[in-house]
Amino acid sequence: MDLANLAAGIVFRRMIAAMKDYADCEIICPNIEDSISDTFHCIPCPPYKRLPYRIEKRLQDCQGYRISESYWAGSTYRKVKSTVSRGGYTAIVSFVSAANFAPLYLGRKLAKKARLPWIVYSVDAIPAPLAWQPNEKLRNKLYRRLDKFVSQAQALFSANPMMMQYEQKTFAHFKGYSGVVLTPCDEAVTYNPDAAHHSTVTFLYAGSLYGPRNIDALLAGFEQYHKKHPEARLVFVGNRYSTDFTGFEQLLNSGAIECHDFRAEMAAFYEQADVLIDLNADIENDVFLSSKVCNYLSYNKSILTISEDGSPVRTLFSGVESIVHSHHHAEEIFLAMEKAAAMIGQAIDDRTELRHQFMPHSVAEKFCRDLEVLTGR
Repeated sequence: MDLANLAAGIVFRRMIAAMKDYADCEIICPNIEDSISDTFHCIPCPPYKRLPYRIEKRLQDCQGYRISESYWAGSTYRKVKSTVSRGGYTAIVSFVSAANFAPLYLGRKLAKKARLPWIVYSVDAIPAPLAWQPNEKLRNKLYRRLDKFVSQAQALFSANPMMMQYEQKTFAHFKGYSGVVLTPCDEAVTYNPDAAHHSTVTFLYAGSLYGPRNIDALLAGFEQYHKKHPEARLVFVGNRYSTDFTGFEQLLNSGAIECHDFRAEMAAFYEQADVLIDLNADIENDVFLSSKVCNYLSYNKSILTISEDGSPVRTLFSGVESIVHSHHHAEEIFLAMEKAAAMIGQAIDDRTELRHQFMPHSVAEKFCRDLEVLTGR
């Protein structure tokens, strides 16, 4: 549903751009960047329009899904079914995220019409775990709807092994192929600052704050660090609530904590940062690996990742010295900040192999090979 600037859209955009070396792709997407539409053949589709918020929410609470998505999928199907049926395609792939299920509805219709294998690739856990979607009644309604579709797919791909295990347990009726498509990282690599010419330390969190991503421990840990290093800064770039910083207004008002709204162009912030912060859910055995920490891999800067035991970031990124792990405890975060900041000026050369696994072309090549096996091509 998006190949522009939303988090999932950025992931999908990187994937499709990298897939062009291994497959011919044609795209159906109502929100697409010119750079993508100029590179690939896009099948025209109707715009996606939501109903007024109150009506949409009331219907969603009642039915468990957004009726505007179902309507868009139906209208798009009627417009493109003839094109797809005679297009000579190998497979239909639905790119899905937790907030956008219309590609699921459309993909199933098109695959059935064209008698093609149907592949589902979700960058998020669907439906979201209760820790992320505490409305159990609404989640159950959504699950029942999703189960009807997912169970009919030939393959289901998730963004990391823990998420895949969650999906296998959730969709017990699904009997197809299960696979992992890692979140492709940013290919850019920036310099590592010279510690000798560094009078301040800047920590950067590049992402939105929502759900169980509790920042209280991070703020308290930074408060301790700031007392010892008064010139230090903690920069947030992304969507947030004003109440997120309650109790830490002094740091905010003094400029020690700096906040910026979400933006697609992040190069300047990465260049100015010394330590990159990854904040995960304050729950054990979470299934999400943030796209931001995957992006961080490409930058020659130390990473401080905050998560609980059993998280994907602890499992996949363990044993790498330049990635410092901490639980959601202020004192532990303070010590982790000290450790990560001590690496400023050092060469970051211990995650070359890890970075390669998350590079867009590595991810796309593996995905396309899996699709070749699934489709017999």
